[in-house]
Amino acid sequence: MPSRNFGLRLCLGLALLLLAAFPASCSSEPEPLRLAVTTSTRDSGLLDVLVPEFEKQAGIEVHVISVGTGAAFRLGRATDVDCLIVHDRKSELEFLNEGYATRHEPLMESDFLLVGPASDPLGLRGLPIEKALFKLAEQNGSFTSRGDDSGTHRREKAMWASAGITPDWDNYIECGRGMGQTLLVADEREAYCFVDTGTFLNLRLDVDLENLSCSGESLLNPYAGLVVAKTASINQKRAQSMLDFLVSPRGQQLIAEFKINGIAPFRPTAVAGLSSP
Repeated sequence: MPSRNFGLRLCLGLALLLLAAFPASCSSEPEPLRLAVTTSTRDSGLLDVLVPEFEKQAGIEVHVISVGTGAAFRLGRATDVDCLIVHDRKSELEFLNEGYATRHEPLMESDFLLVGPASDPLGLRGLPIEKALFKLAEQNGSFTSRGDDSGTHRREKAMWASAGITPDWDNYIECGRGMGQTLLVADEREAYCFVDTGTFLNLRLDVDLENLSCSGESLLNPYAGLVVAKTASINQKRAQSMLDFLVSPRGQQLIAEFKINGIAPFRPTAVAGLSSP
C-alpha cells in the first residue's frame, strides 16, 4: 500500500508540473493585439470608431496602449507591442530601416495648431508660424509644451531649432504630459500651446484657448501605421490584419467621416481620391 500511494502521488505531481509548464496549451483565449498609439490619436476620439469596427470585422481583440510617439517606438523595439500608429515620419523610417518594422503605411494627415488666449496678448493671430515663434521668444511669452518626447513635442522642438531659437525663458514650461492634459495646463496658465487639431477640437468646449490660425508647411501632421518585426508570428498576422483594415477603403472611409463638432480633423491618405466629406 505505501508504495502504491507513493506512485500515485508521483504521477499527480508530474501532471501538475506539466500543466504549469504549458499553460498556453490549455487556454482557448487568444492574446489580444497590442496596439501602441499616440495620445493625440486617443484624445481625438478616432480610436473609439476604428477599433470596435476592426474587432467586429476581424474577430480580434485589441489592447490599446496610449503613449507619446517616442515611447511607442521604445515599446516596439522591446517587442512589447505588435503595431504602432505614430506621427514622426523621420523616426518612422529609421524604425523601418533599422529592421524593427516589416511594414510602414501612411494612414492620414492632420494639422498642428498654435492656440492661445482669446485676447492674444502677443498678437500672434494669423502670423506665419516662424514669426509667431520669434515673437514668443522675444517677448518672454507664456508657452506650455508637452515635453514628453511625443510626435507633437518632437515637431515643436524641430520648429524652434529651425527658427534658431532655444526655448529656455522663464515662461516656457514643459509639463511632461499627454496632449489633452497639456492643453488643460495651458488653459489654466492662459498660455500659448502647440496642439494637434483632433485633440483641440475634442476639448474645445473645455478650454478658453483659441486657434490662432498660424500658417506654414511645418504644421502638416502625417500619421502612419507600422507592424513590429520581432513579435510572435501569430501577432505579426494580426498586426498585418489591423494595418490592412486601416488602409482599406472601409478604414479610410471611417477616418474621412470622423467629425468633432461637425469638423473632420483627419484627411485619409492611403486611398487615392478619398477625402473628408
